[in-house]
Amino acid sequence: MFKKPWECKSKLFTVMELRLDATIDKLDNLTRDVEIKKMRSKVSSPAIILMVAEKMEYQYGSEVFETFQKGLRNMDIATQRNDLVPNKDDMRR
Repeated sequence: MFKKPWECKSKLFTVMELRLDATIDKLDNLTRDVEIKKMRSKVSSPAIILMVAEKMEYQYGSEVFETFQKGLRNMDIATQRNDLVPNKDDMRR
């Protein structure tokens, strides 16, 4: 009579332990699957990076600013010329 509650508790604990072990195993398998998928995606699609070697010279001061201003002036002149030249579609109408 005194043993029955103790036996019930021990059975309950063993069943709980088995279920917890099973869920832990399932979670481990899921994490492994995710890692395998990540590795496969990295291997299947390699990233190609194109690089160009250029000689870099740093420029400082007013010389750089002057070349920048000249570039802006040239862009302004080019846009003004494009505005003066009529489009082919306008001439057909």
